[in-house]
Amino acid sequence: LHIGMHKTGTTSIQDSFYGLETDGIRYARFPDVNHSLAMYTIFSENRYEHHLWKSNNFTKNQIDERKDYFFKILEEELSDNSITKLVISGEDISALSTAEQKNLCSYFQLKNIIVKVVYIVREPYNWSASSMQQRVKGGEKELLAVNPFYRRRIAGFIKGCGIENISIYKYEDLVKHGLIKAFSEIIGIKLKEKKRMNESMTLEAFALILILNNLELVTTGSSKKFKKKQQFVDSAINFFSIKNGYTKISTEYFDTVHKDVKEDLIWMKEQFGISYALKNHDAKKKLISEFNYSLSSKDLNAFFKFMKLPYNNNLSVKENLKANYLKYKTNYLTSILRRLFKYL
Repeated sequence: LHIGMHKTGTTSIQDSFYGLETDGIRYARFPDVNHSLAMYTIFSENRYEHHLWKSNNFTKNQIDERKDYFFKILEEELSDNSITKLVISGEDISALSTAEQKNLCSYFQLKNIIVKVVYIVREPYNWSASSMQQRVKGGEKELLAVNPFYRRRIAGFIKGCGIENISIYKYEDLVKHGLIKAFSEIIGIKLKEKKRMNESMTLEAFALILILNNLELVTTGSSKKFKKKQQFVDSAINFFSIKNGYTKISTEYFDTVHKDVKEDLIWMKEQFGISYALKNHDAKKKLISEFNYSLSSKDLNAFFKFMKLPYNNNLSVKENLKANYLKYKTNYLTSILRRLFKYL
């Protein structure tokens, strides 16, 4: 059971697992390569609040139907006697409450199945930088202090599955000689190294998306609106990319680790020998206005031209975005993205 945490190469790991079935080892055949939504929906009492269900405006009845569907798949996988090791991977599994984590362990134990939990952690300040980029990509409007909650993500599994079945690894150590190679050794099967996913954003892409998130526009509540927003975001990331000559955003923009992380760092060192340094200052909230200067008129004109949308130099970035986002056609952008991804 690979439970993340978030921003520790989980997308690349899951992509390498896709379709795996050999020598009695199988990657669980949920519909998505990331098992987060399936496992969270099965085991969380808070399943109705999952951001993907809410963004796509699913009703409680629809979510309950998906829960039954996911649970049936899990039961079928566990009843297949040809499988000696079933691999499940989803970073949102670590978002289950302590009680829910214990219930998950009990579910497998009642079937006489031993659960081996793999937990990858990351240095808090680099994690914060990567996590904040992902949050903004998902719609976050403010850069608030965040806490990795190292202990909370694993506490229920320690109690329910037994500390002897918990393995914690440093992300920084795993990537030194290749993340997938290292994870292959952990699981005990050779995985194929594939192109890294979820690369860091550039400052220009981050700034544009952050400003877009703060527009007074409804971009969630239906699958159509959600898709439109995500395609616009993907387009900004691909245009303002490192391969197009823009620079990876510096971690100095994400000095946003909550001071309470200190308690978890002490606990993690005592329990597992995992040690990270803690800076001697509190997180500072960065204002959205600080990112406006990151976007030059030249870059903005080029981006809007690429999108086949007009850009008015006499208006602010926010005003241009608001006017053009309403005109933006998702079917047109889909064709652009297909051409972009063809060359990636």
